[in-house]
Amino acid sequence: YIRMTVWAKLKDRQSGEIFVFGATHLDLNPVSIREGARVNAEQLSQIAGDYPCIVAGDMNCEPIDHDPHANFGTYFANARQICKVEPRGSYNTFSSGMNPIGASKLIDFVYVHGIEIEDYYVSSSTIGRSLLPSDHLPTVCKMTMLSPDRERKHTVTNVEELRQAARTVQPNDTIVLTDGEYDLAETSLAIANTCVMEGSEKAVLTGKCQLFQLADFVSLTINGITVRDAVGTIEMQGSVVQGQGNWLTLNSCTVENCTTEGNGLINSNLCALNVDSCVFRNNKSVNAWGVLYATGNTRCPVTVTNSLFDGNEAYDAPALGMTSEADAYFYGNSFINNKAENMGTVAINCPTNAKDIRFVNNTFAKNSIDIESGFINQGIGGSAIYAQISNTGTLTLMSNTVVGNVTACWEEPGVPADDFEGSALYVLSGKLLLANNIIAGNFSSTSGIGDIYMATPNMLKNSLSNLFSSEDNRNIESGLFDWEATDYTTACSELVNLFGGYVDNNIYKPVMYDYDGVIALSPISTRYADQDINILQSSDFEAATVGSDILNVGSTSGTLTVDQAGNTRDTKHSVPGAMEALQTPTELPQVMNTALVAPNAKWLINGNFYIRHRHKWYDVLGR
Repeated sequence: YIRMTVWAKLKDRQSGEIFVFGATHLDLNPVSIREGARVNAEQLSQIAGDYPCIVAGDMNCEPIDHDPHANFGTYFANARQICKVEPRGSYNTFSSGMNPIGASKLIDFVYVHGIEIEDYYVSSSTIGRSLLPSDHLPTVCKMTMLSPDRERKHTVTNVEELRQAARTVQPNDTIVLTDGEYDLAETSLAIANTCVMEGSEKAVLTGKCQLFQLADFVSLTINGITVRDAVGTIEMQGSVVQGQGNWLTLNSCTVENCTTEGNGLINSNLCALNVDSCVFRNNKSVNAWGVLYATGNTRCPVTVTNSLFDGNEAYDAPALGMTSEADAYFYGNSFINNKAENMGTVAINCPTNAKDIRFVNNTFAKNSIDIESGFINQGIGGSAIYAQISNTGTLTLMSNTVVGNVTACWEEPGVPADDFEGSALYVLSGKLLLANNIIAGNFSSTSGIGDIYMATPNMLKNSLSNLFSSEDNRNIESGLFDWEATDYTTACSELVNLFGGYVDNNIYKPVMYDYDGVIALSPISTRYADQDINILQSSDFEAATVGSDILNVGSTSGTLTVDQAGNTRDTKHSVPGAMEALQTPTELPQVMNTALVAPNAKWLINGNFYIRHRHKWYDVLGR
C-alpha cells in the first residue's frame, strides 16, 4: 500500500488559534514504520513552524518498539505520557475482528507539539451493538494549545520551581538553573518531554535517588551542570539518569563524588549517548559498571570526546562499560587513576554485533585492575581497554598514549596467579588496528604481556608506527616501523627519559600535567631506545592510510591535524601518542610527593627542563 499523511492547517474561529493536524497510517514493515515516523516528524515540524501540531493514527507499532517512537520523539511528545491526569478507558487500542471483549494491542497513538493534554480517553463502547464500530478504538483528547510566542526558556531558582518546570516543559524547551544547590532528596526529577537543561558549574544537583527520571523516548541534553554527592541504590539502573529512548547528551558537566550500587551513574538504555567536555571524578560503583553504561541496538551509537575520567572506581569499567551493539568513538579524553576489580577502565563487551570501536588522541595513565582472589578467566583484564567484540568488528587505536597502567591478580597476598593474562589493552575477540600509539610501560603481575594481549593474535589487522615497551610485554607481532626497547625494565627507564616520572618496584609512574585544561603527557624528548621518534609525517595521520574513520565523519577521509590538546601536529616531524612533543604545561602537577619522585625525573616548564629534588626545583645545570 502507498502510505501517506494527510494534514491541514486549521484556525479556531473564536480564539484565532492556528494549529496543524496530521492523520497517518504507518506500514507493517519495521523499516517502513521507522522511516515513516522519521518523515512525519521532519515534514510536520517544517509545515507547522512555531504553531502547535498534532499527528495521530494507526502507527502499527507497540510501545516497546524503540525506533519509530524515538523518531517521533525528536519533535513530538506522546499525548498519553504527558496527560495531566490518569488516562481513562482502555489501555489497548486494537481489537482483532472488532471483538467487544476488549482490545489486545496498543498501536494507535497521538503525538503533539506545543500542546498540553488535559484529558486522554480511549473508548471501547459498542454503542449498543454486538461488535465494536471498528477494529481500532477511538482516542479522545482534551487539549490546550500553547501560544507560538510563549517563552521557551524556564529559569528556576529552587527545587520546587525545578520540579514544576520538568513536569510542564514542552518539547525542545530549555530549563535554566541559576547558581545554587538543588537537593532532590529521595524523589526523582520527572522529565515529561524532550528538553535541554542548562546551568553553570555552580548549579549543583544532588540527592539520594535517580536524579533524572525520563519518560519513555524522551531525550535530554544537560549543559554545564554539576552533579555532586548523589547516592544510588542497587534498584537504580543509572543513579544519575537513565536514557530510555532517543538520545542522552552531556556537555561541559561535572559529575563527582557520587556512589551507586546499580549499573552506572549514567545509564544509556536503547539510547544514543553523547558526552563532550565533561569531568567525571572520584565516583564509585559498588557492584557493576561505573560512570557511564551504554546498552542498546545498532542505532544507539556512543560518542565520548574531550572529557576527563579521574579517580573513579567500579567492579567493571569505572569510566565506561558498553554492551551496546552500536559503534563507538572516543576522542581527546584522559583516563587517569581509575580502578577496577575485573575488566577495563573502558570495557566494550558485545561479542555478537559491535563492529567499529575507535579511540583517537586519548590518554590512559595510572589506571589499575587489582584482583585479590577468585576464579581466573578470560573475562578479566584490560587496565586501560577491555574489548570483546564481533570477529567481523574492528577496534582501532590511533595516536593514543597508554602508559603506566597496572593489571594484577593475586592467588594470595604476594603470590601472582600464573594463568592471568592481564595487560593494559586486552582484546578477547575482534580485529585490532594500531597506528601512531605509545603503548608502553604497562605492568602485569604475570611474566610479561603488560601492554597488549590478544586472545587470537592473528586478528591483528596492522601495526603502524607504534611505540611499545618491548617484545616480551605483548603477544602480538610488531610492525615494520614500530619502536621498542630490548626488555620491559629498559623500557621503563626509557619512558622516564621520554616523559619524566619515575620507576617504583618495577612499575612506571608517570606524572600528569595540565595542558590548557587537558590532563595528559607530552614527550620531553624525541628519542626512545636510541632511535628518533619524531619522524611521522602528515600522511601517517590520514584516515585513508590507517583505513579507519578516525575523524568520525562517516568515511575514511581527512587527516588528523591536531593532538589531544589542540596543538597542530608537525607535518614532517611529529611523534606517536596523544600529544606532540615539547609542549609546555599551563600548570604544574597539583600533588607532588618528592619521596616518590626519582631525582633525575625531568619536567618541561615554560620551555625549559627542570628537576625537582627535596622540595626545590633545579634546571639541568643544577641551578
